[in-house]
Amino acid sequence: MKLEKSMLEKIDTITWALENCESFNISGKYILDFWTSEFVMPSRKEPETEVDDGCLIISKNAFKILSSAATEEYTDGTTGLDHGPEENFYLYNRIKYCCDVCQRNRPYND
Repeated sequence: MKLEKSMLEKIDTITWALENCESFNISGKYILDFWTSEFVMPSRKEPETEVDDGCLIISKNAFKILSSAATEEYTDGTTGLDHGPEENFYLYNRIKYCCDVCQRNRPYND
C-alpha cells in the first residue's frame, strides 16, 4: 500500500512508538505531508507490513507535543513531568537527540 498526500484529510492521528515503548500522538491537523512506500512480508507467520521509504512533514506546532512518558502515571502516582522539565518530553527533543522510531500507527477518521 502506498499512502498518498490526497489521503491526509482522512488521517485522525499518527502515533510513533519508540524503542523504549514511549509514544507520540500527532494530530492529523499538524500533518502537512505524509507518504510511505510499504510492502507486505508474506513469509512470516502473520504477514506484516514494512515501510522501506517515506516522509512525514509536520507543522512546527507539532514539535511541542508531549510524549506518553510525560503524562502516564508511575506506580507511585507521579508522572514524568514530576521528575523532569516539560521540554525533556517534547517530540522535537526526542527526534533531535534520539530518533528511534520503531512503529507507526495511523488510524483514519472513519
